[in-house]
Amino acid sequence: MIFRLYTFNFKLVILVKKIALRIIVLIVLLIGMNVIYSKFFYEDDLKKHSLNMFNSIQSIKPESDIIYLGESSNSTYSKHDKDKRTLGEFVSDYYPTLITSSVTKKAAHAGIFKHILSNIPESPKKRTVIVTLNLRSFSASWIYSKLETALQKEVILIQNRPDLLNRALLSFKDYDVLKEKERVKLLFNAWTNERYHDLPFEFPYKNIKEWDKAKALIGIKGLNGKLSKKKTSLACNYIKRYAFQIDFENNPRIKDFNQIIQLGKERNWNLVFNIVPENLEKADFLVGGKLTYFMKENVKQLENYFTKKGVLVVNNLSIVEDSEFRDQMLTTEHYAEKGRKSVARSVAVAIEKFHQEKFSETNFKQFVYDYKPIQIDPFYTISKSEGNWEFSNDFEGDKVWGSPKNVTSEKAFSGKKSGFALKGSIYGPSLIVNPKLSPQENLLGVIIKGKIFSENLNSHKTKIVIQAKSLENKIWKSFKVKNLIKHEKKWCDFTVTYQLPSWIKESKEVRIYLLNESKEKCYLDDFKVIFY
Repeated sequence: MIFRLYTFNFKLVILVKKIALRIIVLIVLLIGMNVIYSKFFYEDDLKKHSLNMFNSIQSIKPESDIIYLGESSNSTYSKHDKDKRTLGEFVSDYYPTLITSSVTKKAAHAGIFKHILSNIPESPKKRTVIVTLNLRSFSASWIYSKLETALQKEVILIQNRPDLLNRALLSFKDYDVLKEKERVKLLFNAWTNERYHDLPFEFPYKNIKEWDKAKALIGIKGLNGKLSKKKTSLACNYIKRYAFQIDFENNPRIKDFNQIIQLGKERNWNLVFNIVPENLEKADFLVGGKLTYFMKENVKQLENYFTKKGVLVVNNLSIVEDSEFRDQMLTTEHYAEKGRKSVARSVAVAIEKFHQEKFSETNFKQFVYDYKPIQIDPFYTISKSEGNWEFSNDFEGDKVWGSPKNVTSEKAFSGKKSGFALKGSIYGPSLIVNPKLSPQENLLGVIIKGKIFSENLNSHKTKIVIQAKSLENKIWKSFKVKNLIKHEKKWCDFTVTYQLPSWIKESKEVRIYLLNESKEKCYLDDFKVIFY
């Protein structure tokens, strides 16, 4: 009996040793395979399956003092911008002696940002890390977006696990792979089940679904008094994307930002959350003050919540005006040059507390291009006696219409200076006015006149342009200089007359400017614009 027990124990020990040996061999084999994969195949897979993520991480300079991390609001620009650099690059202008990295991952949110940030190599420097906080990313519309599958797939390979394991999880699709029907169901459930509560006013709707349905039935009328499908659809989109109340216990974006805060503490960062602007003007115009209440209240709560956790929160919700939003028929955070620069300056001023004596206004001013609608300015006069709205500029003062770079003393018809444009700096003198400021009840047309000096009369690429747009309409009308004057290399009079559309007072601004895409300069002097 004792012999049999001894024999059994001996065999059991042998078996355990064999199993242990095989486990050790398997572990060694997996470690070896992981090393081989990491060294020879990982980067190729990263470029194949996560190229944009790879590029985002690679764009961060190891020696960076400031890192600006954003989605498309960072890099999207208007085709009319003089300076098309990113918002983060504009921030860097205020800190010329510091090294700044501007990183863009389009369509990203905090859940994606945390993976990018966790892959930044640690540094002995106390870095300032600025993370974009997009209010819309807290909405069900974004949380259940069809873009989420592609985004989650991209981050699989960069997560803090063995590279070979990440590759296996990628193969087995261990990420968000919800079908379209499933996403739509989750989205509609959120719009239905998330009820409004604790509102400081009486409100007839219980949730987003009811409000959206009511707005669609009531609709919005155009200038012709008829229902405007485009305006109504846009108003409903604003409701669906902004008319929510953040659940700070269960919203996934809150959890993502909290993880970023924890990472910031571990890395000893100066952590900053930049709340980017939303188009409050458009929201108020289309839906009303009840919607802007939700937008402002959510941002107020976010600001309080994260400030208490030691994060510097820069609230830029309302600093960009409607005319600076590039996509007028979409709910996006895409700004023209002035808008991006306004946000950049706000952020730059806020982080000065972390970089004493490094802040500088002077380096930025060379890039400033004033797009502001003209109010009372010494370069124009209003002719009340004739009932017209008249503007004039001889380019002799300190201010100009457009960029100071487009004023020269090379030639002049009167005085010592004139405006000009040429390829590389194609937008010349630009008059920008808000038609709502006109003293006339209606604007019927415009007369543009002045003196032009063209070095090449055969060029069809030099034009006088009239531009405006409203929610539903737009105009871009050009007049070739070669058809306006008869002589080249000589100052000539020109006159343009144009009948304005009936909707012109719906537009936030009318732009009238010299456009020159040719290689030869075109000069403009005694520029006069008369609205009647």
